Amino acid sequence: MTPGNSDESDSSSGRFWESSAAVSESPNESSGGSSTEPTDWVPTSCPICSGGPLIADGSSAICSSCDREYTEDELCEECGGCIDYSNSPPHCRDCGIVVDDTPSLESQHGWETARDNKRTGPVETETKRNRGHTTSIGEIRDINVSLSDSQRHRIQRLQNTQRQFRRYGSSERTTKYAMDELSRMVPGLGLPTRVRETAAVIYRQATNKDLHIGRSVEAIATAALYFACQQEDVARRLEKLAEVSRVDQSCVFNAVKTLSQELGIPIKPTDPGKYVSQFASELAVSGETERSARELLEEAESRNVFSGRNPAGLAAAAIYEASLSPEAQHLSQDEVAEATDVSMKTISAAYRKLREDD
Repeated sequence: MTPGNSDESDSSSGRFWESSAAVSESPNESSGGSSTEPTDWVPTSCPICSGGPLIADGSSAICSSCDREYTEDELCEECGGCIDYSNSPPHCRDCGIVVDDTPSLESQHGWETARDNKRTGPVETETKRNRGHTTSIGEIRDINVSLSDSQRHRIQRLQNTQRQFRRYGSSERTTKYAMDELSRMVPGLGLPTRVRETAAVIYRQATNKDLHIGRSVEAIATAALYFACQQEDVARRLEKLAEVSRVDQSCVFNAVKTLSQELGIPIKPTDPGKYVSQFASELAVSGETERSARELLEEAESRNVFSGRNPAGLAAAAIYEASLSPEAQHLSQDEVAEATDVSMKTISAAYRKLREDD
């Protein structure tokens, strides 16, 4: 291929490319000297003036006719034309090929090769058996192609083998039932997915110490969910969790005490401020009323009013007191109690405590 002829193409690739070593070949090299190693591949002609040849200069190429400089990203690998980045997606002006400059999934996750089995497969999760690393073999009727008799027998043998391996023991059946309970309760309580993952880890820790033996599986799962809410900084009352659970509150309370003692998880008091957003949404109060309630709780915390008080009751009382402002929508204690599921007696006592030394 001659440098100035743009009508000839590489016989192996079909592209108008030429080695920079051949383009910038010096007379000494053509007379039999040592050849220069190819440093890059560049088009044989300029896409703008159709002159040339283009001479490689490091990571760029310069046209010998119009002195226009091209970078590697500006030239199409297929035809040597110019890449148009003004419109989305970037494409070649000559052949129209689309240039995808988005990093691939493999490069984003560090999967350099298909043989890197350590970084492949589904994401591990504690909420599934074997952390999610399972295999499912479908039914023959789901296959859209015709199968021979030997292929059908082979698939049936694989299905039977899979069923044998998927036979759960008593411990696995219990764990699966507990994970199903967590999957049912988390959406019902409006909790994020990370809470379910944390609850699954706590439940597995409890089963490793055989804490579920002789106790209700639902109660242990609910207690694990309660501690997961505390660790993930999500405010949910234990009474609310017990309502969604399928066991009595006393069983849930006992399970919480058991997990706290055996696993060494402290039962931390909840900040009343974390209930304000939830209660404000349920009562449909304004943002100004919510801010006033938070300010009242911050002032009460500085006076050590939180000690020995129900956090949900303090939050409900703060919203009630903030609603008494002339600019806010007035709410009665009955309305606040009904929306927040806190008794009027608790709200009245917390309200009097907030008003002390005020």
